Amino acid sequence: AGVAYHTLLIEGLRVDSPLRRFIDRSPTVQRKFWNYCPEPPAKHWLSRLPQTFAEYEKWFGGKPRAQLKAKERKLHAACGSVVQLQRVTSPQDVPAFVESVAQIAKLSWQGRKLGQTIEVGDRQSERMAEFAAKGWFRGYLLRSETGPIAFVIGYQSDGTYHYMQVGYDPKWSEFSPGNVTLYRLIEDLYAHDRPDVVDFGCGDNQYKRVFGNESFDEQSVYLLRRSLYTGLVRMTHRALFKLTDFVRVGLRRTGLLERVRRSLRSA
Repeated sequence: AGVAYHTLLIEGLRVDSPLRRFIDRSPTVQRKFWNYCPEPPAKHWLSRLPQTFAEYEKWFGGKPRAQLKAKERKLHAACGSVVQLQRVTSPQDVPAFVESVAQIAKLSWQGRKLGQTIEVGDRQSERMAEFAAKGWFRGYLLRSETGPIAFVIGYQSDGTYHYMQVGYDPKWSEFSPGNVTLYRLIEDLYAHDRPDVVDFGCGDNQYKRVFGNESFDEQSVYLLRRSLYTGLVRMTHRALFKLTDFVRVGLRRTGLLERVRRSLRSA
């Protein structure tokens, strides 16, 4: 029989995992495959929740907690009404949730600059409803009487809450609506079906360092079956990544990288 594949991709593999050690050290793997990791390891953040919210607040610290509560009070005042956090878990509530999320996503910088929008009836909204029917979906909406402000799309199973996708209306950005939402979300996790872990996923964002208390390095690994074709693909792919990394380093050294990121969020 012919070879049915050229590449195996293992996404988000912990660099200290037994599987990674096996891939790196196995003579059989090295003989049959190129072990290709085009990107360097990245941080993956978690928050292991203590038993009570009071313990979590103590760990979080008084100063950042006071700052968040001050932001929340100012957000209440700016909205002219009390801001509420709504939890969405049931399939019948998903359509209305998606409508609000779609409204925010179009206004967010991810939607305006990256085209990362959500629509009623698209595959992502259908998946939310499917997961809600299985008891896995756990979304949140921060809203006032004037309309939705921020959203979180997440899933919970086997004691872990996966904090997957977030967004907020940029007109409220001075009040840190994302962090306000996340703090109230964690409070709600304690009140209803508390998980053991909140998984923030890959990326070393500032809010993950603030809310997370554990991290590890992970990396995507490509196993390329050794052949002329995959050798050429690897060389081309590596050259493109080196060029991209060269540009990124140049922007970072000149201070332009952070300015570009800020402009994407504020424009």
